Amino acid sequence: MAQHWAKFSLLVMCSGLSLVSYSGVVEAALPPPFRHRIVPKPIPRQKPPVPSIAQGAALFAGSCLSCHGPRGNGEGLWTLPTGASAPRLDNLSTEYWPPNKIAQVITKGDGMMPAWGDVMTPLQIQSLTLYVESLNQRMAPVPKTETPKLKPQTVLLHMSH
Repeated sequence: MAQHWAKFSLLVMCSGLSLVSYSGVVEAALPPPFRHRIVPKPIPRQKPPVPSIAQGAALFAGSCLSCHGPRGNGEGLWTLPTGASAPRLDNLSTEYWPPNKIAQVITKGDGMMPAWGDVMTPLQIQSLTLYVESLNQRMAPVPKTETPKLKPQTVLLHMSH
């Protein structure tokens, strides 16, 4: 019987339970709560990444400069197999080249231009689009109805000076 009691006591001690006797009543008490419990630190909220012209410039230098040139003027290191140079990117009009079309050409390619959609992330494509837009003074075309008309007197006054 003593051996069984010793085994039981050892089992109780190993399992973390202790038998406490108060006025002849035996109670099982759990060990005190773990004092150094691991509390996860709050993860600081990070701003979602946003496209940037600086990232676009770095991507342009690594992926586009060899064909389109350092200023996007078509004076790159390589010519197309047809002997022509790559299209200029420094004189795109917003009427024919809105940002979504530039991004589409970068993503899917066009003619001799390779598709970069499988290589670049959407954020990188947006950054590259911003950079291509920044290569020129993208002037929106003036609608014909808003063309300023000069009065004949104004023209004569300007001519007399």
